Amino acid sequence: ARNRNRNTISAFDGFRLRLGDENAPWEIDAIAVRPVDRSVDDLDESSENATLVSIAGYWRGWSPHIVLEPYWLWFDQDDNRLIPIQRDLRTFGLHAFGQWGEKSAWDYDLSLASQWGSTQGQDHRAWAAHIEAGHTWSSAWKPRLALWFNYASGDENAADGSNERFDPLFGATYAFYGYSSYFAWQNMVNPALRLSFKPAKNFQVEFMQRAFWLASDTDAWVRGLRRDRTGTSGGFIGQETDIRLIWQLCKNFDLDLSYSHFWPGSFVAKTGSAPQGDFIQMAGTLRF
Repeated sequence: ARNRNRNTISAFDGFRLRLGDENAPWEIDAIAVRPVDRSVDDLDESSENATLVSIAGYWRGWSPHIVLEPYWLWFDQDDNRLIPIQRDLRTFGLHAFGQWGEKSAWDYDLSLASQWGSTQGQDHRAWAAHIEAGHTWSSAWKPRLALWFNYASGDENAADGSNERFDPLFGATYAFYGYSSYFAWQNMVNPALRLSFKPAKNFQVEFMQRAFWLASDTDAWVRGLRRDRTGTSGGFIGQETDIRLIWQLCKNFDLDLSYSHFWPGSFVAKTGSAPQGDFIQMAGTLRF
C-alpha cells in the first residue's frame, strides 16, 4: 500500500504472476519480492535480509453482493544490522465485501487474518479483524453513515516465550486508523463512526470519530512507545476526531484538506506525558 504524507514510499523488487483480470469472475495474483532499503548516500537496493511471498485469490461470481478475496503471505526477515530483527511469519486471511439494496444502499467490508510463526526467536500466534457496515441515502448530498470495528491481538506476557501481538507487515495506516498516524493494526480495539456526504458535485466532506483501547493491557501502544507490563494503567488510549475536505477545482486538479485531533485517555496519562495532539494536511493533486 502507498503511504500518504511521506517523502518516500514503500517499494519492492521482485516478480509478479497474475491470472485473470478485474472483469473476470476469478483471478489469482502471486508475488515474490524483497523490500527496497532506502539510502541517503547511494542508490537504493533490494534488501538482502527480507523476502515476502504472497498468493491472493479473487472470486467475483456473486458480485456485487459478495466478493471473496482469500490470501496467504509469508514474510521472512533475518536482519542483524544496527537493530537485530528476526521474523518468520505466515499470515492467512479472508477479505469479503459487497453491497445490496436499491441503488446499492447497504454495503459491508470484512477482513479476518490469522498469523503464526516466530518473532525474535519467540513462538508467534496472533490474529486480527476488521468489520464495517454502511448505508448510503439517495438524497441530494448522498450521505453515507458507517460503523467500523478494528481488532488486533496483543502480547499477553512479555516473559512467557511467546508473542501474540499481530504484525501488520507493510500495511498502510493512514485513514484506516487515524490521520494522526498514532496507530497501526497492532494490539488495538478500535470502534469508529464515519459520516461522508457531498454538498456539491465537486466537493466531498468526511468525518470520523474513533476510540482506541489496548487489546492487551500488558502490551504496548506501539506507535506511542508506551507499555505497562503490569497492566495496572488500564487500556483506554484515547479518542481521535478526523475531518477531511476534498474539493475538485477543475477536471485535472483537486485540493485535499485534513485535520485530526487526539484526546489522550487514562492509559496515556498514567504512563507519562499526555498532551493533546493536532495534525493538519494540505495537499493538491494534478492529473495530466
